[in-house]
Amino acid sequence: MSNEILNIIKDKTLTYEMKVLSLARVAENSLDVLNMDDKIKSYREEGLICDLNEGLAPYRPRYIVPD
Repeated sequence: MSNEILNIIKDKTLTYEMKVLSLARVAENSLDVLNMDDKIKSYREEGLICDLNEGLAPYRPRYIVPD
């Protein structure tokens, strides 16, 4: 995770706002607040369940339910 954070900070193609959002996403995704079991995690990794790149924050609205 620290390499990912450092890469975001050093990325010259990102604006300040993009860096802030990217760093916030890394922080949100580091927490396991949804308590997903291994089966659900494997479905996400295989692409059977998609979060539309919204991250793992449960307070974000979900407008589309994947097939």
